[in-house]
Amino acid sequence: MPPGLGYVYPLFVKIGATTDVTLGGYDWTDDMQWFVHDPRVKLETTGPIGDYRTIPPPYWVGTRAGIAPSPIPREISARIECPADAKPGPVFWQVANANGSSKTAVFYLSDANEIVESRSRDLPQVLPALPVAICGRISRLTEIDRYEVTAAKSGLISVDLMARRLGSNFQAMLEVHDAQGQLLVDLSDTLGRDGGLTFATTAGETYTISLHDADFRGDFGYIYRLALTEGPRVITTLPAMGQFGTTTNIEFVGIGLATGAAREESVTQAVTFPPAGTLASIGPAATHRHVVQTPFGSASFDIPLGLLLEQPSSALGPAEGNSLFLPGPTGVTGRFAPNQTEARYAWDAVEKETWSVSGQSQAIHGSLDVILQVLDPQGKLLVENDDRPGTSDAGLEFLAPVAGRYTAVIRSSSPRTDALSEVYRFEIDRAVPDFRLTLPQQIEVPLAGKVEVKIAAQRLGGFAGPIAVTVEGLPAGSTATGDWTIPEGKNELTATIEAAADADVVAGVIRFQGQATIAGAEVTHPAAVSFGGNLATIAPEEVQRTECMLSVTMPAPFEIKVVDRQTLNEIPRGTTFLAPLEVVRNPGFTGDLKIAMNAQQDRHRRGARSGLMPVPAGATRIAYPMFMPEWLGVEWTTRIVVHGVGAVPDPKGRVRYLTRAGDSRITMLLEGALMKLECPTPQIVARPGDEIKVPLTIARSVKLPLPATVEFVIPDELQGIVECDPVTFSAETSEGVLTVRTKADAHLDGRWSWTFTATSLQDGQWPVVSQTDLDVLFETPKSVAMP
Repeated sequence: MPPGLGYVYPLFVKIGATTDVTLGGYDWTDDMQWFVHDPRVKLETTGPIGDYRTIPPPYWVGTRAGIAPSPIPREISARIECPADAKPGPVFWQVANANGSSKTAVFYLSDANEIVESRSRDLPQVLPALPVAICGRISRLTEIDRYEVTAAKSGLISVDLMARRLGSNFQAMLEVHDAQGQLLVDLSDTLGRDGGLTFATTAGETYTISLHDADFRGDFGYIYRLALTEGPRVITTLPAMGQFGTTTNIEFVGIGLATGAAREESVTQAVTFPPAGTLASIGPAATHRHVVQTPFGSASFDIPLGLLLEQPSSALGPAEGNSLFLPGPTGVTGRFAPNQTEARYAWDAVEKETWSVSGQSQAIHGSLDVILQVLDPQGKLLVENDDRPGTSDAGLEFLAPVAGRYTAVIRSSSPRTDALSEVYRFEIDRAVPDFRLTLPQQIEVPLAGKVEVKIAAQRLGGFAGPIAVTVEGLPAGSTATGDWTIPEGKNELTATIEAAADADVVAGVIRFQGQATIAGAEVTHPAAVSFGGNLATIAPEEVQRTECMLSVTMPAPFEIKVVDRQTLNEIPRGTTFLAPLEVVRNPGFTGDLKIAMNAQQDRHRRGARSGLMPVPAGATRIAYPMFMPEWLGVEWTTRIVVHGVGAVPDPKGRVRYLTRAGDSRITMLLEGALMKLECPTPQIVARPGDEIKVPLTIARSVKLPLPATVEFVIPDELQGIVECDPVTFSAETSEGVLTVRTKADAHLDGRWSWTFTATSLQDGQWPVVSQTDLDVLFETPKSVAMP
């Protein structure tokens, strides 16, 4: 069972500083390796791995109670150091152990004024002066995060949402209301692309920004960043790319750019792009940041750069027939006129010439889903493409069978609104003989074993020759074996990596590269892998890197078997079930062994949980405790999946922690609770500083003739403001009172839902728990001052 990655909280790391964060992940062990795929950024863990973090109530009920749950994280504290010369943007990180590696995840380098969510209950958090970026988390079902901002001047405020771009798997609903509660503007991210909005403001007025998941889900990994700035917002440009070393008139499309109104409009400004030699690389990562200055504020935008001539379609000559003529390799950005269903571009090609043709909208922040067709000189369909892998944009390569004029037809399959931002970019270029290699980002090779790695070759411009593949960075004891050459005309290689019996059991970054002779010259390209973590990529190239993670793994020398795996165990709600497990050790294995709950549960529903339990030395049968909360339904079975974690020395004598899944689910069928705590008073009204008497009753089954300890679960926001001593109800007592002492603090003002918990211990150690909620309304007198 390889480990998994979840999140960094807060998800921003300040440039030029060291930031304390919490890392969340799944199925972690004590021998983790931590990787940051940016050599300038340093990560150091500063504490042990914590206990499981289960989502608190509320939970889904009824038919939705069976929805597949999110994985259950464990967390560790860490600090991340970032140099002052780093640029804002995402950084990928990854973990590994002797069981394998995780996929990559993302955190964000920032030079902005960043703050962390700090709200009380569902009340809005008041934000400081803009610009500001707030990092928050939708941590439970039904949660709505709210923020208040007061406009310093009349004009515009723009909000940019980062969530899916940083790995948070939720669809955001973002709304802005004025002081009277009227909805001004909203963003419904049902396509899962993040996004932004801009709204008009009046000086001195207060506005509330709210955020929740479209389905009102919540989880510890639902982390987001809202960046608020004063002024307009840029969405896209025409042309959508800039040519190195040129000065070009660029039409910037966005909100409030021309008049300062909260509507889509555009302005045109001259932009001078740097020469190619001033940038470290030419490719998808090359961009030029331009700040659009307007009377209503400034807005920055990163414009991609390339070598082709770039122009808007309006700059082309008059149409020839129903097509615009392109004299050669060109990038053209355009938009469809009202009622226009397609655009056509024509160019001349010679016989047996290979051309690369692409149509983009998603990659340039447009909203169209483009379809691309190429017609031969007789007007017959030659080739077509709808979606390239990983995007709704289109692209293809074709060989011109005869000399003549070819036509590309670009259409959109998505609904049209004729908005200014509904733009596309069309590109033609002669395809140069070349190749590209791709392979998986994660490779696991077993100790004393081997792994076969599929390496795919994309041949360009008609190149068909052999490609030699090499790898660098293999750990000691791991070797590349066999023939590593992609034969002429073939598009795939199955490469073999072996690990010796005494190999170094570590994970590390390795890189592959291909070499071929093309037109008499040696050409070398690194192989590309696709990183995970960005759930809203606009182009596949955005997450392509060269760092591949190789993990040398070891097999776990034990088995964990569920006794009576076919049994439906009937368990009272609110109690601890001792699940019988059989432990089978391989001959010679005497190391420490623990039983753990899997991060991903098949039906871990509504708070059912277990934890980490050491297995006594020599034990072959154990009772694994699992707590079943009282709110679990009796109409469903509840299932928990477990695994073993064993301490085993590797060939170098280092202790590694190996995991192995149990052979079956543990299944519970819930029945009536043994104890129920209730408050007969539906609501209590009080003033800050009052001593509050809370009446409580306990009903017990005859199967639970035990005392119960009743306590007040004090909310984090009220620590130091209220106090309450627990009370023990004897086995014969069913009624009692808890006394809550409060301070004269205006933070108490308003409505609270207080939770009280009763706990009995079966056999002196296994909890039986019931809880009840009480509505408490505090009315603050004017004499109570806010500290």
